[in-house]
Amino acid sequence: MKLTAKEHRKIAQSYFDNGNLDSSHIKFSTAKKVGDWIFIKEDQEVLLYFLKNTYCEAETGWDSKSFDWSQKNLNKLVHEYVKKTSSNAEYMEYLGYEFCLVSNQKEDIPISKHKHGYDDYPYNSENGYVVVIPFKKEHLLLVKNFLITYQKWCIECVGPTALGKDDYKLHRKAMDYYHDLIDLKIFTDTREYEIDWKLFHLEDLIGQKKFAWRSFDEKLTNHFPKIKDFDNFFEVKND
Repeated sequence: MKLTAKEHRKIAQSYFDNGNLDSSHIKFSTAKKVGDWIFIKEDQEVLLYFLKNTYCEAETGWDSKSFDWSQKNLNKLVHEYVKKTSSNAEYMEYLGYEFCLVSNQKEDIPISKHKHGYDDYPYNSENGYVVVIPFKKEHLLLVKNFLITYQKWCIECVGPTALGKDDYKLHRKAMDYYHDLIDLKIFTDTREYEIDWKLFHLEDLIGQKKFAWRSFDEKLTNHFPKIKDFDNFFEVKND
């Protein structure tokens, strides 16, 4: 629902009134909320505040004289600021992702090109990178179905016993899930099903810097250090 100018100003006033610091000195004439952010005109500046920051401190600002208050420009400014100042996990949350798959092994993976993400980052045991694939909540059930079905197939089909009809059905079902995930661009068309993936809430990765992130929205530009203590790196949380 679109807010009126009066409602935007009311949100700004409530934000200042309920903050942890005295903000009675702040006088503003214009305000506009964008998600968890709000633009407020104070004197000759337009300041950007994060509504979840209870200290009511401006994040950044612009000269108000030629400031463009269009919704398109406000969205663009918030996006640019979040991308510049946030960790990869925080930025992915901002883009609407809630969960992620994290590779959990140091084996050579037969991947050379990534159609939908990076074309050049290392993805094997020689370099020791851990790859993160973010995805949205709406795809969580499909991801779980793939992981559970493929793992079940791997467990039941280990050993010298010849594969039976039911085994082939289980494998086909796992691959059906896998190709659905390819269609959603969560996986590529490479043999990524062979990787030991762990499922995480994206918030569990905030603050971690030892990951190579795949993003289908745009290419992230971070440099990814090697994992030094891979075997002890993961601490899977119990729900």
